[in-house]
Amino acid sequence: MAALDSLLAPLDAATFLREHHQRRVHQWQTDSPLYHQLRDLFTPPGLESLLPDLTDILVWFRSRDGVPRSIAASPAQAWSLHQAGMTLYAKIDPGRLPAMAPVVELGREAARELGQSGEHFQIGLFASCAGAHTAPHFDSADGLTLH
Repeated sequence: MAALDSLLAPLDAATFLREHHQRRVHQWQTDSPLYHQLRDLFTPPGLESLLPDLTDILVWFRSRDGVPRSIAASPAQAWSLHQAGMTLYAKIDPGRLPAMAPVVELGREAARELGQSGEHFQIGLFASCAGAHTAPHFDSADGLTLH
């Protein structure tokens, strides 16, 4: 649980995951080296270099009539659209990205703590630009989100 504990301090992982399951929201800032490693990986310029190894890349945006939409995009298209202010979502295949090892370990730790097998966890990337707004929506799965 070292990876989770380092990100979640001052909470311990067991308390955080129990309260997450109970829909209690926690927000805090951390100086964890793991957090900074992940932040650097998922923000420019690290994000641009990750895109070719991601799968099922979607770009989310609002149409002119205000309806939330998404389109599939290539890595190059996704980067250009993200630079224009649009939000990206993609699946991460840890086998294709050795840099994802810390994220994979976080998923495994969360699975063990929740008494689940790792197959119930999927790693995804949700990349919004500063000031972006996500329309109210329903996710069909629970998420553990690092901002």
